[in-house]
Amino acid sequence: MAKFNIIKRIQDAISNENILDMLDGDVLPKKTVTDYEEYFKDLKHTLLGNGALFLVNDSTNEIRQHYDNTYQKTIDYDQFIKSQESKQDYFTDKNIQYDFFVVPDKSVLLQEKLPFKTSYPKRHVDFLLDVVCDLLEVLDEKDTDVTDTLINREAGIKITAFILSRLHDEEDSDYYLEQLFNRLNIESVDKYKGDLLSDKNWSYVDDDELKEELYISTKRVTLVEDKTINLKEEIPEIFSVCNNRESEHIKNPKSMTDKKLLILGDASSQRIITPLEAYYEEIFYYNDCRYFNEELIEWYKPDDVVEIITERYLDTAYCPIIGEEIIQIPVVNDIKITINNGKLNIDAKFNDLRNMPVKGECMLYINKQLVDQRDTNGLYNKQYRLETFGDKIEVELKLKSDITKKDVLVHKQYIRPTN
Repeated sequence: MAKFNIIKRIQDAISNENILDMLDGDVLPKKTVTDYEEYFKDLKHTLLGNGALFLVNDSTNEIRQHYDNTYQKTIDYDQFIKSQESKQDYFTDKNIQYDFFVVPDKSVLLQEKLPFKTSYPKRHVDFLLDVVCDLLEVLDEKDTDVTDTLINREAGIKITAFILSRLHDEEDSDYYLEQLFNRLNIESVDKYKGDLLSDKNWSYVDDDELKEELYISTKRVTLVEDKTINLKEEIPEIFSVCNNRESEHIKNPKSMTDKKLLILGDASSQRIITPLEAYYEEIFYYNDCRYFNEELIEWYKPDDVVEIITERYLDTAYCPIIGEEIIQIPVVNDIKITINNGKLNIDAKFNDLRNMPVKGECMLYINKQLVDQRDTNGLYNKQYRLETFGDKIEVELKLKSDITKKDVLVHKQYIRPTN
């Protein structure tokens, strides 16, 4: 009866639309969707599927990337490949082992559980297999949590064994898997609240009792002998935070080796940190899946570097080329330069490819002279009298992000006040 009550309340919350029994996994007929924006418009970020919850209306448009034929990709494959080749050369020159791993999206792993009809998913990784490693090779639907956007923690062990076999191929993944299982505990966690049940994401009835009943059991992974030392206080301030997430620096004197690892990645990377602690004596985690910070490499001096990114973020990859003085960050800018009453008015808005404000320092040059420099949270406004600058005015706006610390020319325009 409890199961029926849960489903009845969900059905009532969405006008009695037929949906899957999320607890039993009974499959109902799937819809045909031609307009995904219309289909998702009344949802926050949670979509009920056939036995699972999915992420929708996210800044990267995960489901639309894979299944909407009208979706226009943002990624430049040639530029991405060029970027990866420059990284590979950079690390080879430094005798550092390096690889780039892509975690398949939940809507790919659980395609059959989506509530609408789908064809074979479109995947950027299919065009990039020469420079990235697709973790679909080792993951399946059992590696997800019903109510979470990320892979589950137990899947992190499989990924870690696979990563180690790629970086250190003197042994295969089965060997590393056995070694990891000897050093790790897998414990049950009851009533796990996945991120898709959070208030900001949950799209359906605002019923805490219902959501609590949807909390599932999951697993957590810990070290059998946890002697790890938190070195957070030793992190230089410049590397302490990236993309609003704090960095982590951990040392394990009981590790399998004395090697140092640098992890560059998004939230999916959190699932592999503990298994990797069993192998590496020292790990630094930096929440960077778009830029590339050479200063961090020079400071930390890792033996191995792993980049790991959730698949949906490939679409907005920045593709930095190592060694370029100016990193070409794609910035979607909305810049208006107007002349009113003898004054030059500049109104600028800087967003990245996810439509998120670009934080950093904005510099305004007029006739190649720096006339203003200030911090920006994505907005910049300034006004100048025209007679100060003569008949022809060259306006340049440059942006230095908080992460790259390098100038990016985002706008250049000539204005003739007399016209």
